[in-house]
Order: sequence, then C-alpha cells, then structure tokens
Amino acid sequence: MVYDAQFRQLKLYVDGVQSAVQVGVTVIPSAGVFSIGRAWWNGGNAGFFPQGIDDTRVFSRALTDAEVRKVHDDTPRGDGGAWRFDNGTGKDYSWRGNAVVPTGGASFAPGVSGTALKLNGTDGQATAPERGLAMQDSFTVSAWANLSRTDQVATVLSQDGARMSGFTLQYRPEAGRWTFGATAQDVDASPVSYVSSFDPAVVNRWTHLAGIYDQAAHQLRLYVDGQFAGKKDGVVLWQANGSFAIGRGKTNGKAAEFFPGMIDEVYAHYGMASDATIKTYGSFPAPDGGQLGSYVDSAGRKRTASTSAAPAAGFRFEESLGMLIDGAQPNTRVLHSCQSGADYFTSADAACEGKTKLGEIGSVYTQQPTNISTIPVYRCTSSAGHFDSRQADCGGATQESLLGYTLAYAPLVRYYNNAAYDHLGTTQAARPGYYAEFRHGYLSLLPQTGTQPLTACVNDTDLFVSLDSACEGKTVIESIGHLWTQKPDDPAAKPLYRCGSSGTESMTSDDDNCEGLPKDRFLGYVLADIPHVEPVFVATGSAELAPGEVRPSAVGGG
Repeated sequence: MVYDAQFRQLKLYVDGVQSAVQVGVTVIPSAGVFSIGRAWWNGGNAGFFPQGIDDTRVFSRALTDAEVRKVHDDTPRGDGGAWRFDNGTGKDYSWRGNAVVPTGGASFAPGVSGTALKLNGTDGQATAPERGLAMQDSFTVSAWANLSRTDQVATVLSQDGARMSGFTLQYRPEAGRWTFGATAQDVDASPVSYVSSFDPAVVNRWTHLAGIYDQAAHQLRLYVDGQFAGKKDGVVLWQANGSFAIGRGKTNGKAAEFFPGMIDEVYAHYGMASDATIKTYGSFPAPDGGQLGSYVDSAGRKRTASTSAAPAAGFRFEESLGMLIDGAQPNTRVLHSCQSGADYFTSADAACEGKTKLGEIGSVYTQQPTNISTIPVYRCTSSAGHFDSRQADCGGATQESLLGYTLAYAPLVRYYNNAAYDHLGTTQAARPGYYAEFRHGYLSLLPQTGTQPLTACVNDTDLFVSLDSACEGKTVIESIGHLWTQKPDDPAAKPLYRCGSSGTESMTSDDDNCEGLPKDRFLGYVLADIPHVEPVFVATGSAELAPGEVRPSAVGGG
C-alpha cells in the first residue's frame, strides 16, 4: 500500500502491480505503535490476520510504481522443490519433501551431477503428489536435460491443471528448439504461447534450461546453458494447482508429451532468479588460476590450457595437470595450443608441427629439479583424438611424448551451491551449479614425506572429503591430493578441518572455529602458496628435453 499525501491518493499493489486506487483520501494523524497482523478499531485490537506474514518493509515516503515493483522483485528466494536423484529415488531435497514418483519407463543413470532420471519418451515420468509452485506470482524453474530424439514434443518440467499444463519447459519439434510456455486457459486444445531458444536443441548433450515467469511484467523468459535465450510478453498465467511433473506434460486431461532422454538437478523456486544466479546454475565453475588444466567439451574432445585464461567456448575444466612454471627459470620451455581439424593437441613446437597454432599455454620444466616436487605431463592419443595426462600409460591410450614437468601441486578450492545448500572442496573439476568461494591453499599431487592422501567422497547429495581412501563406507569419487599431517616449514601453512556433518552437510574450513559449525575433525595442513625456491638440476645430459623436442618416455607419472 502507498499513500501519497500531496495528491491524497491511496494505492494498493498486489504482487508488484497496482490493483486499486482511491483518491481524495486524508490519513488521520497517528502516534500509536506500529503493528503487524492486527488492526486497531473502536479502541481495541481487531482484524487479526490468520496466516503468515513475512519480509515487512516500511518507507518514509510514497514509492513510485517502479520502486514498488523493485521491492516486490527483491524478495528472498523461496524453495518450491529440489529433485537431484542422487540416491536413486525421486526425493525432494527441499524442506517441502514433495517427492516425485518415477513410473512407467523411468530409471536412473549417471547424470551431469551424480545420478539422473532416465526416461523412455513413451510413458516414463516422475510426478509429485502436490504442486511444485503456487502460480499466482513470479517463479523460476530449472533443470539439466539430455534429449535423445527430436521427433516429438518432449516436456522437461510442467505443472498440472485439470485439463492442461499450467506451464511447460520443453522441446518442440516444429521449432526444433527449447521452449518455455503456457496454455491460455485450462480447457482442451487451448493454444500455447511460448518463447523459444535462439539456437536449435542438440541431441545427446547435457543442456541447462531455466524458465522465469515475471508476474508483474506478464513475461516468460528462457535461459539455455546459463544464457538469456528469449522472452515472450503479454502472457498471463492461470493457476494450475495440480501435480508437479518431470518428464511429461498434460494435454486434454491426459499425461502427454513425454521426454526421451535424461533429466537432472531439477529446481523450482518462488521469485525470479538473477541472470548471475542462472549462469551459475547452468555452467561449470572455472578453476583456480596458474595451473596446466585439462578441459573437455560435450563431445568428449580434450584440450589443454592455462587455467588463468577463460575456458574456450564449450569446454569445461576436467583435471589439474600441475602448476605452470615461471618461464624465466632455467631448463624451461613454452607449450603451445594447436589444432588439426576437430582435434586439439599440445606441442613444444612454436609452429605447432605445421598445424594451426591457437596460442601459448605456459612454461614447463624440460628437466626435473632435484629439490622441487614435479610431475611429468605426457601427450597421448586415442581414437577420440589427442589429450594430455599425468599418467605414463595414458589411461590405456597411446603415449606419444613427454611434454615436460609441472610443479606437483594443485589449489584446494571450496565451492558452494546455493540451490542445493551444499559445499564442495576439491583440487579437480567441480560440479555444475557450484561457484568458487575461496582457495584454502595447495595440496601436493604426489606423496611427500609427512603427507597423507585426501579423498573426495559423496553421501547421497552431500559432497565431503575424507582421510579414509574408502570414504568411511560412502561413495568414493577420486583422490584430490595429499596434505601434511604436521605443520610444514611454510610459516603461512593453514590447518584444514572438516566441519558440519558428513550425513547432512559437510564442508572444509581453515577456520579454527569451523565458521560456527560443529567441528567434525582435523584433517591436516595445506600450503598457503606453492614453494618458491631456486631449482637445482643434475648435470645436463640426455634427460633434458631440447627445445621443440617431444620425446617418447616411459617415466611413471603421479
């Protein structure tokens, strides 16, 4: 409500939109207390409000229409549901507990983050007993989808009315694109209004989709892979209060438009997620800088790059190959990023062996120092193309050459997913939807005197770390490095703790008080920085790589 004393106007706004106005109103002076949930009438309390009230704000002047809209849009996010499928069920991980029930041709398979729902496209679905959202105000829905065919309407998310879906996030074959839309009313054969993506949908590739309904603007907005993809104005949604459905829609009173493929990380939220939030949900976080990083795209192609540079379009960080070297040091050389057709490869040859040069990556040692922990990096090849590895056997592929040596350290970074309310600490690739909070320090990628291994684990949806290589009976993800059992010589070395509970939400912390959470256990120490010492080398001989040389090698890797 807004009262403008100058114009004697009293305005009522509902969900950010002016709903009524009364002119010629004079508000009488009042020096009494401000109250919430009741009025004062005939000298006593009256007009008690029977339900919930939240986020009350009072201003000392009359707000404009635009300011009222901004206040409305600024409300905190409310959870409508979170379906992640990581325990092989349709559990709702939000406070609502509105679990979906997989039926028909529905099963589970490895997803973009843990486990995904797999659907056959004919009758497979997962439907909740209750609605996911009350559709009288703005909301956001999102999911990762992997479409296996394009010859039918394929619904990722929807909410049932009596006869039709109140909204749909889906693929439509007549457009060949992802869409976010709604029917005009809850009657059979009601026409659909939708916004479609700029680019065609791609089959057999994980794609993040987000739909926003802006109630005040009567606008549908679609985001694909974290990027704005289009809008549709003039859409007024009717309130569909039936079941929230994953993998199907509802048409003419029946389940229809089934999704063929996989769906993962489904969220329904009240309010409009910001562009920055949707970008986080729809992308993989970039790694910490200074590393030689291995990247991969949706087709499985690999390429190597410095993690200090922005990832190439379509590629995400997969693995640390160690820290790059200061090129001013002796016995170093520059690695170059090269391309041959659709294949990317790394070369010590500045001319990229006659292929296309994409740029410089950074420097590595040509010879291992005797006083610094380093790790060899190999160039490998397989039927899928080239890639680089810390393993001498290239994971079963063919080793082509030894490229050089990196520092055998990697940054331990803590990430957070504010949709899942989950922390993740790792030196390797983080899952989509997480963003980097800060770097704890550095772990060794190789065993050193006085170190012990640290393992990344998962318990249902909770990602945690453990000193037990078997993850205390939970699921092992990977080894992420080695930390020190006693404080090392580095005066700025930090203690590392596991805080919270590994059964619900566990996180790493270098704060002695665990940032206010219960302290689960002390893990060890991390280095504040990688060692900065003058390298010492044995006498130059055949072990040193000549400039441009990519010598085959059988030396073991870490």
